[in-house]
Amino acid sequence: MAIIDVAKNAATLIGIGAVTQVFGSTNTTMLQFQACINRSAETIRDEFDWQSLQKMETITGDGVEEDFALPVDYQRMLADADVWPTGSPNNPMTRILTSSQWLQASIQAFQNPYGEWCIFGDRMHLRPVVPVGETAKYMYVSNWIVRPTAGNNKPLFTADTDTFVLNERLLELCIVWNWKAGKNQAYSKELQDYETMLNRLIDKDRGAKPILSGGSEGRRAKLAWPWTVHEAS
Repeated sequence: MAIIDVAKNAATLIGIGAVTQVFGSTNTTMLQFQACINRSAETIRDEFDWQSLQKMETITGDGVEEDFALPVDYQRMLADADVWPTGSPNNPMTRILTSSQWLQASIQAFQNPYGEWCIFGDRMHLRPVVPVGETAKYMYVSNWIVRPTAGNNKPLFTADTDTFVLNERLLELCIVWNWKAGKNQAYSKELQDYETMLNRLIDKDRGAKPILSGGSEGRRAKLAWPWTVHEAS
Protein backbone atom coordinates (compact mmCIF):
# COMPACT_ATOMS: atom_id res chain seq x y z
CA MET A 1 0.00 0.00 0.00
CA ALA A 2 1.42 3.39 -0.98
CA ILE A 3 1.77 5.99 1.76
CA ILE A 4 -0.89 8.14 0.09
CA ASP A 5 -3.43 5.39 0.80
CA VAL A 6 -2.33 5.13 4.43
CA ALA A 7 -2.55 8.92 4.64
CA LYS A 8 -6.09 8.96 3.22
CA ASN A 9 -7.26 6.50 5.86
CA ALA A 10 -5.57 8.44 8.66
CA ALA A 11 -6.89 11.78 7.36
CA THR A 12 -10.44 10.49 7.57
CA LEU A 13 -9.93 9.46 11.18
CA ILE A 14 -8.39 12.77 12.26
CA GLY A 15 -10.88 14.88 10.35
CA ILE A 16 -8.73 16.87 7.94
CA GLY A 17 -10.88 16.06 4.92
CA ALA A 18 -10.22 14.30 1.64
CA VAL A 19 -6.52 13.99 0.82
CA THR A 20 -5.30 13.80 -2.79
CA GLN A 21 -1.63 14.65 -2.25
CA VAL A 22 0.63 14.71 0.79
CA PHE A 23 4.30 14.67 -0.24
CA GLY A 24 4.99 17.42 -2.72
CA SER A 25 2.18 19.60 -1.39
CA THR A 26 3.03 23.02 0.05
CA ASN A 27 -0.25 23.33 1.91
CA THR A 28 0.43 24.10 5.59
CA THR A 29 -1.75 21.26 6.83
CA MET A 30 -0.09 18.80 4.46
CA LEU A 31 3.37 19.94 5.55
CA GLN A 32 2.35 19.18 9.13
CA PHE A 33 0.90 15.86 7.98
CA GLN A 34 4.20 14.95 6.27
CA ALA A 35 6.10 15.61 9.49
CA CYS A 36 3.58 13.55 11.48
CA ILE A 37 3.83 10.62 9.07
CA ASN A 38 7.63 10.52 9.19
CA ARG A 39 7.72 10.99 12.96
CA SER A 40 5.27 8.12 13.33
CA ALA A 41 7.33 5.86 11.08
CA GLU A 42 10.44 6.60 13.15
CA THR A 43 8.50 5.90 16.36
CA ILE A 44 7.58 2.45 15.11
CA ARG A 45 11.15 1.80 13.95
CA ASP A 46 12.45 2.51 17.44
CA GLU A 47 9.85 0.45 19.32
CA PHE A 48 11.55 -2.90 18.71
CA ASP A 49 14.38 -4.70 16.91
CA TRP A 50 12.10 -5.66 14.00
CA GLN A 51 13.48 -8.63 12.07
CA SER A 52 12.65 -6.87 8.79
CA LEU A 53 15.13 -4.14 9.69
CA GLN A 54 17.91 -6.37 10.99
CA LYS A 55 20.97 -6.51 8.77
CA MET A 56 24.44 -8.02 9.03
CA GLU A 57 27.68 -6.12 8.61
CA THR A 58 30.99 -7.82 7.89
CA ILE A 59 34.31 -6.20 8.78
CA THR A 60 37.27 -7.58 6.87
CA GLY A 61 40.51 -7.36 8.77
CA ASP A 62 43.74 -5.99 7.31
CA GLY A 63 45.87 -6.37 10.43
CA VAL A 64 46.19 -2.59 10.76
CA GLU A 65 42.87 -0.77 11.13
CA GLU A 66 41.20 -0.65 14.52
CA ASP A 67 38.10 1.40 13.66
CA PHE A 68 35.58 1.11 10.84
CA ALA A 69 32.77 3.17 9.39
CA LEU A 70 29.26 2.15 10.36
CA PRO A 71 26.89 1.04 7.58
CA VAL A 72 25.27 3.89 5.65
CA ASP A 73 21.83 2.85 6.92
CA TYR A 74 22.92 2.24 10.52
CA GLN A 75 20.37 3.21 13.17
CA ARG A 76 21.47 1.26 16.24
CA MET A 77 22.84 -2.05 17.45
CA LEU A 78 20.40 -4.77 18.43
CA ALA A 79 19.47 -4.84 22.11
CA ASP A 80 21.46 -8.07 22.56
CA ALA A 81 24.19 -7.17 20.09
CA ASP A 82 27.39 -9.19 19.81
CA VAL A 83 30.40 -8.87 17.53
CA TRP A 84 31.63 -12.28 16.39
CA PRO A 85 35.19 -12.64 15.06
CA THR A 86 36.02 -15.64 12.89
CA GLY A 87 39.23 -15.99 14.88
CA SER A 88 37.19 -16.80 18.01
CA PRO A 89 34.04 -18.56 16.76
CA ASN A 90 32.97 -19.79 20.21
CA ASN A 91 33.15 -16.46 22.02
CA PRO A 92 31.89 -13.04 20.97
CA MET A 93 33.99 -9.96 21.61
CA THR A 94 33.29 -8.12 24.87
CA ARG A 95 31.30 -4.92 24.57
CA ILE A 96 32.79 -1.79 26.16
CA LEU A 97 29.87 0.50 26.95
CA THR A 98 31.53 3.92 26.89
CA SER A 99 34.41 5.63 25.16
CA SER A 100 35.80 6.52 28.60
CA GLN A 101 36.00 2.84 29.55
CA TRP A 102 37.58 2.12 26.18
CA LEU A 103 40.24 4.76 26.86
CA GLN A 104 40.82 3.44 30.39
CA ALA A 105 41.47 -0.08 29.09
CA SER A 106 43.82 1.34 26.47
CA ILE A 107 45.83 3.34 29.04
CA GLN A 108 46.04 0.36 31.38
CA ALA A 109 47.07 -1.87 28.46
CA PHE A 110 44.47 -4.43 29.49
CA GLN A 111 44.44 -7.42 27.12
CA ASN A 112 41.04 -9.03 26.68
CA PRO A 113 41.52 -12.61 25.41
CA TYR A 114 38.21 -12.47 23.51
CA GLY A 115 38.75 -9.02 22.03
CA GLU A 116 36.46 -6.07 22.65
CA TRP A 117 34.39 -3.51 20.79
CA CYS A 118 32.92 -0.07 21.31
CA ILE A 119 31.10 2.50 19.17
CA PHE A 120 32.11 6.16 19.37
CA GLY A 121 32.72 8.90 16.84
CA ASP A 122 30.20 7.15 14.58
CA ARG A 123 32.67 4.32 14.06
CA MET A 124 32.99 0.72 15.20
CA HIS A 125 36.19 0.21 17.19
CA LEU A 126 37.67 -3.27 17.62
CA ARG A 127 40.74 -4.49 19.43
CA PRO A 128 42.94 -6.24 18.95
CA VAL A 129 42.96 -5.47 15.24
CA VAL A 130 41.34 -8.10 13.06
CA PRO A 131 44.11 -10.06 11.33
CA VAL A 132 44.41 -10.31 7.57
CA GLY A 133 42.15 -13.07 6.27
CA GLU A 134 39.75 -12.89 9.23
CA THR A 135 36.44 -11.07 9.65
CA ALA A 136 34.16 -9.81 12.40
CA LYS A 137 30.39 -9.77 11.95
CA TYR A 138 27.57 -8.03 13.77
CA MET A 139 23.84 -7.41 13.37
CA TYR A 140 22.32 -3.95 13.45
CA VAL A 141 18.98 -2.21 12.92
CA SER A 142 18.67 -0.33 9.64
CA ASN A 143 17.01 3.08 9.41
CA TRP A 144 15.86 2.41 5.84
CA ILE A 145 12.18 2.05 6.71
CA VAL A 146 10.76 3.41 3.45
CA ARG A 147 10.63 1.58 0.12
CA PRO A 148 10.48 3.77 -3.03
CA THR A 149 9.15 2.58 -6.37
CA ALA A 150 12.75 2.31 -7.60
CA GLY A 151 16.20 2.35 -6.03
CA ASN A 152 17.41 1.72 -2.51
CA ASN A 153 15.25 2.01 0.58
CA LYS A 154 15.49 5.27 2.50
CA PRO A 155 14.87 6.63 6.02
CA LEU A 156 11.97 9.01 5.29
CA PHE A 157 8.90 9.28 3.09
CA THR A 158 9.41 11.78 0.29
CA ALA A 159 6.84 10.70 -2.30
CA ASP A 160 3.20 9.60 -2.20
CA THR A 161 4.16 6.37 -3.98
CA ASP A 162 6.58 5.28 -1.24
CA THR A 163 5.64 2.29 0.92
CA PHE A 164 6.39 1.43 4.55
CA VAL A 165 8.73 -1.50 5.21
CA LEU A 166 6.89 -2.38 8.42
CA ASN A 167 3.17 -2.80 9.14
CA GLU A 168 1.03 -0.17 7.39
CA ARG A 169 -1.97 -0.52 9.70
CA LEU A 170 0.29 0.12 12.69
CA LEU A 171 1.61 3.21 10.92
CA GLU A 172 -1.92 4.47 10.37
CA LEU A 173 -2.75 4.05 14.06
CA CYS A 174 0.48 5.79 15.06
CA ILE A 175 -0.21 8.72 12.73
CA VAL A 176 -3.67 9.18 14.22
CA TRP A 177 -2.60 9.36 17.86
CA ASN A 178 0.50 11.43 17.07
CA TRP A 179 -1.59 13.96 15.14
CA LYS A 180 -4.18 14.27 17.90
CA ALA A 181 -1.50 14.56 20.57
CA GLY A 182 0.20 17.31 18.58
CA LYS A 183 -3.10 19.18 18.27
CA ASN A 184 -3.86 18.85 22.00
CA GLN A 185 -6.86 16.63 21.28
CA ALA A 186 -7.91 13.61 23.32
CA TYR A 187 -5.94 10.61 22.07
CA SER A 188 -5.92 8.00 24.85
CA LYS A 189 -8.18 5.59 22.94
CA GLU A 190 -6.12 5.95 19.76
CA LEU A 191 -2.89 5.39 21.69
CA GLN A 192 -4.37 2.31 23.33
CA ASP A 193 -5.37 0.90 19.92
CA TYR A 194 -1.84 1.54 18.67
CA GLU A 195 -0.18 -0.10 21.66
CA THR A 196 -2.47 -3.14 21.47
CA MET A 197 -1.55 -3.75 17.85
CA LEU A 198 2.11 -2.95 18.50
CA ASN A 199 2.33 -5.58 21.22
CA ARG A 200 0.60 -8.14 19.02
CA LEU A 201 3.02 -7.51 16.16
CA ILE A 202 6.04 -7.65 18.45
CA ASP A 203 4.80 -10.99 19.76
CA LYS A 204 4.44 -12.32 16.22
CA ASP A 205 7.73 -10.96 14.93
CA ARG A 206 10.22 -13.70 14.18
CA GLY A 207 12.93 -11.89 16.11
CA ALA A 208 10.86 -11.57 19.27
CA LYS A 209 11.33 -15.05 20.74
CA PRO A 210 14.83 -16.39 20.16
CA ILE A 211 15.27 -20.11 20.77
CA LEU A 212 18.34 -20.84 22.88
CA SER A 213 19.82 -24.32 22.83
CA GLY A 214 21.97 -25.93 25.53
CA GLY A 215 25.13 -24.11 26.47
CA SER A 216 23.70 -20.63 26.14
CA GLU A 217 24.91 -19.73 29.63
CA GLY A 218 28.46 -20.41 28.57
CA ARG A 219 28.07 -18.36 25.42
CA ARG A 220 26.84 -15.40 27.40
CA ALA A 221 29.61 -15.66 29.99
CA LYS A 222 31.92 -12.65 29.77
CA LEU A 223 35.34 -11.86 31.10
CA ALA A 224 35.20 -10.48 34.65
CA TRP A 225 35.37 -6.69 34.73
CA PRO A 226 39.04 -5.82 35.31
CA TRP A 227 38.48 -2.62 37.29
CA THR A 228 37.02 -1.64 40.63
CA VAL A 229 33.23 -1.51 40.72
CA HIS A 230 31.80 1.29 42.87
CA GLU A 231 28.33 1.08 44.32
CA ALA A 232 25.96 3.88 43.40
CA SER A 233 25.17 6.07 46.36
